[in-house]
Amino acid sequence: MLHLFSEGGWPLAAILLLSAAGWWIACRRLFDVRRDERGLQRGDTRHPPTDSVAGRMLQRLELIAPVLPSREAIQGWCREERGRLKAGLPLVATIAAACPLLGLLGTLLGMIHTFRGLGVDGPVGREVIAEGIAAALTSTQAGLVAALPLVVLHGYVGARAERAVAAIERHTTRWVSLREPAP
Repeated sequence: MLHLFSEGGWPLAAILLLSAAGWWIACRRLFDVRRDERGLQRGDTRHPPTDSVAGRMLQRLELIAPVLPSREAIQGWCREERGRLKAGLPLVATIAAACPLLGLLGTLLGMIHTFRGLGVDGPVGREVIAEGIAAALTSTQAGLVAALPLVVLHGYVGARAERAVAAIERHTTRWVSLREPAP
C-alpha cells in the first residue's frame, strides 16, 4: 500500500482524501433520504420523527392549523426540504470532477520525472522507463476509480431526494385538501 503512495505522490493522497469526503457526504445524504422515505412508506404522517422531512412538514402544518397553507407555501417548504436533502451534493459532484484531474496532474508529474531521468547522461534501461510510466499512470487510474462511483452515487442520491420531496409534497397537499371545507 505504501508503494502506491510513493508511486502516486501527493496527488494520490489528495484523491484518496477527497474521495473519502465525497463518500461521507453522499452516504450521509442517502441516509437522510432513506429515513424520510421509510417514514412516508409506513404512512407515518401522524407522528413522524421530527428530524425527518415528514416531521418538519407536519410541525409546520400544525403551527398554522387554523389556517390552511396555500399551494405556494407548500411549494416553498418543499424547496427548503429539497435544499436540506441535497445539501452537500454539489460538493460531491465537484469532488467527482476533481479526482480525474488530480490523477492527470499526478501522471504529468510522474512523466516529467521520468523524462528528466532520461536526460541524465548514461544508459537508462527499459525497466526504469517502464517503472516511471507505470508510477505516473497510477494516479490517473486512482482518479478514475475514485470519480466513477461518486458520479453514480451523486445521481442516485439526487434522484432519491427528488422523489422524497415529491412524495412529501403529495402528502402535504392531500392533508390540506382533506381539511378544506366542502364547497
